[in-house]
Parts: sequence; structure tokens; C-alpha cells
Amino acid sequence: MTRAAPPVPRSPARAGTIGLVLAVLLVALGVLLVHEGLALLGWVGSAPVLDQVLAREGVVEPGAVTAAVAAVLALIGLWLLLSALRRGRRRGVELGTTAAVWMAHRDLDRIVTGTAEQVDGVLDARASVGRRRAVVHVETTTPEVRDEVATAVERRLAALDSRPRVVVHDSPRHEREAR
Repeated sequence: MTRAAPPVPRSPARAGTIGLVLAVLLVALGVLLVHEGLALLGWVGSAPVLDQVLAREGVVEPGAVTAAVAAVLALIGLWLLLSALRRGRRRGVELGTTAAVWMAHRDLDRIVTGTAEQVDGVLDARASVGRRRAVVHVETTTPEVRDEVATAVERRLAALDSRPRVVVHDSPRHEREAR
């Protein structure tokens, strides 16, 4: 019996913060509406709040401005709902299709940085690896080290299912000190 591949690790949906804000707003609206209902039934000693607000003249006038404000609010509400329900971004990179093993982008950054630092002539390195590109910034003793760093990083990234394009930015130390 073969096992199904585990799902792609993804960051959680954005419902956390947005869901919390929407929940607080819904609870506040619910409390207000419960108070309104109890006040209309006469079970609470105070008058309904919304009745006083909406009874004034000119509170809401029909017209183009009201329609525009309503449309903007509806679009904001739709955007909040869609962003809360949208799937999260991938949290890593697949190492191979047969093993279904994933590595976080931060760990891949560390591996590429370590690989670049092991090349002779590299004094310092930092890397940022995404799905499409691996950008490596190296501080070198000579400009000729750039190709060696690119080759070493490409060799290290060969295990990835879809290899990112390697871009190396070098800054030779002797040029930086002359500035």
C-alpha cells in the first residue's frame, strides 16, 4: 500500500488577525442589538440607542454619496472576507518528489550562506532564497570568486525539485576600502 504525499506546508490563513477583528465587531454589534431589543420591549430602563440616532433629520440621505460610501464599505468587507479565507503562502521548498520532504526558506538561506562562505576567497556571505531565485551577496578578496560561488551554490541546490536561478552579487573588499 502506498501512502499519499503529505500536504504542502503552508502558513496559516490570514483569518487570525482579521478574524479576531471581525469577531470583536460582531460581538459589539450583537451586544448593541440585544440592548436595542430589550429596550424596545421595555425590559431595560434606557431608551433604544439606535432609535435616537436614526430619528434625527438628515442622518442618512439617499443620494450618490451614500451609495458610494455603501459600495466602498461593501468592497472593504469583501476584501476582508476573501483575505481571511485565502490559503496561506508556502512555507518551504520541496526537496524531492519521491520523499515529500520540505525545507523552510530560512533554513535554505542558511545552507546557501554556509555554502558560499566555504568557497576560497569569500570573506562574508548572506543569502535569500525564494521559489524562483537564490540571491547571494558575498564579500570577496578578488572578483574572480563570483563564478565559483555560483557553481557551489548551484551544486548545493541540485537536490531541490525545482531549482531557483542563482544570482551572485559580489563586492571585493579592496574596492570597498578604496571608496
